Amino acid sequence: MKTFKKYIKPIIWVVTILLVLSGLGSLLDVRSTFSNTGKYAFKLNGKKIDMIDFERIRSNYANQLNSSGFQNVDSNIISLLAFDEVINKNLGLDMANKANIKISKSEIDQIYKEREDLIVNQGGVFKEWLTINGYATKDEYREEIENDLKLEKFLQKLREDTADPTDEQIKKFYEEDPNLKFSGETLEKFREAIVTNIKQTEAMTNYFILLEKAKKSVKLTDINSNYEGFVEKEAMNEDGYSISNVALAKFALRFWPYVNGDKDKADEQAREIYKKQINLVKIAKENGITVNENLPLDGQMAEYQIGYFNKIKSEINPTDAQLEEYFKTNKASYDTQASADAEISVLDIDFSEEDKQNTKKKASELLKKVTVDNFKEMAKENSQDGTASVGGELGWFNREQMEIPFSDAVFSGEPGKIFPNIVSTKYGEHIIYVEEINKEENKARASHIILLPTLSAKTLDNAKKEIDDMIKKISDGDAELLKLKEINPRVNSGVFTGITTDGYITNAPSAGNLKELSDEIYKADLNNVSYKIIGNRCFIFKKINEIKFKDGNFDELKEKIKYDYINIEAQKELEKLF
Repeated sequence: MKTFKKYIKPIIWVVTILLVLSGLGSLLDVRSTFSNTGKYAFKLNGKKIDMIDFERIRSNYANQLNSSGFQNVDSNIISLLAFDEVINKNLGLDMANKANIKISKSEIDQIYKEREDLIVNQGGVFKEWLTINGYATKDEYREEIENDLKLEKFLQKLREDTADPTDEQIKKFYEEDPNLKFSGETLEKFREAIVTNIKQTEAMTNYFILLEKAKKSVKLTDINSNYEGFVEKEAMNEDGYSISNVALAKFALRFWPYVNGDKDKADEQAREIYKKQINLVKIAKENGITVNENLPLDGQMAEYQIGYFNKIKSEINPTDAQLEEYFKTNKASYDTQASADAEISVLDIDFSEEDKQNTKKKASELLKKVTVDNFKEMAKENSQDGTASVGGELGWFNREQMEIPFSDAVFSGEPGKIFPNIVSTKYGEHIIYVEEINKEENKARASHIILLPTLSAKTLDNAKKEIDDMIKKISDGDAELLKLKEINPRVNSGVFTGITTDGYITNAPSAGNLKELSDEIYKADLNNVSYKIIGNRCFIFKKINEIKFKDGNFDELKEKIKYDYINIEAQKELEKLF
């Protein structure tokens, strides 16, 4: 069965609702050490929320942002969102407890042991990890695991309690775009996946409704002065719609990568979008669109936008002439592109000592001809890596960024001169031009010419004997292509799909363009084991599937073309409001 694709509605500006449950299914990663003093940040419905709990979630939130490419986010925004997240998590736990969700000791023990093993296997000391992450005792961490599992099980209960969708709902979900979501396969083939998707969506909607209801009656008391600025409050009011500082911060965060860390600009753009969203809500209401008003405001806005978008689509009725014109303009997207799937095993062929010495000899001869004045041109003509096109320039780097032999040569060299000797690394033989050294910052700027070893005829003959032996064992049934590692530990194997004629291979078993390999794969017969040596790598492969190129046919694809046309035109109409 092909992978079921998640339902993505084609909206230009959909306001999503994101609830980050700290620690749910992942390890906390706190970068600072906090003292567990027993002090609390505030009381939530009479329950004390420890400062350490807030700081742990705040740090986790910051790390999630950094790992997602959101650099230098304003600390007040992070704290504001973390404060809201603490409340969300605790209210979620309250709902789980009221639903009588229980977690057994064995469940906690299992997760605890898995996480302890993970830290130890990575070379850490688990006790130290607990301290760094703000847990004074193992029991505190076990309680955290219990809370995370409760939230998981509560969401699972909501899914289980959600009624199965009707046949009409399932059919509607499928018919919205069978080609995109289901690759043209039948409804029955994906019925189970569709039911799961609908129930999960309904369960999450119910969760947000319950959470919103709980937040409206929440009582915050005894707030520590350090946290008073993070309490949720109205930040703007447009035509009677109240937008909180938390909602505004979440929206502003979206613009962070585009405003170079300018908080005011991000805030301004968030406010502008909210104004336009509110205007869209008014238009949607005028057009008879209704939504569940128990949802949070952002959720309501998203539903109004989806409803209005669907209304626009329902009013678009293209002629055949319009569809044919759209098809001609976008024909490439309707052609079936050639692709192939293959089992591939990769063997790195080791260079002999003679191969390496031959390369070193060539590099030594070249070194005699290289000067500071001609270095750039010599690099363009002779270097065998990606830096050749820029004359071998490596830019600024610190000592730790390069292999030890290379770094030692650069930092011991004389700025403005060619290093007097050839430098050998695992990559090849280097001629180095030391341009500048900044000892205070432990940085250097240099260029290089690298010559890569080549396989001699003798080395190649020995490798081919080894390869022929493996292929014979596959043919005789004594080995499997994907399990060659069992007879040769230097082999790595995998199944690679969507191989294109221009050499693109998803999750390629080697860096760079592999057109030479893809050419051989396309020429090969199905299920025939063959091999191709590129550089010092041997690719043993078996083509297991091939899709031939096929011109898109208007009559065959008319329904898909119509669907695409209507969505594009509807998006254009919606864009006018933004």
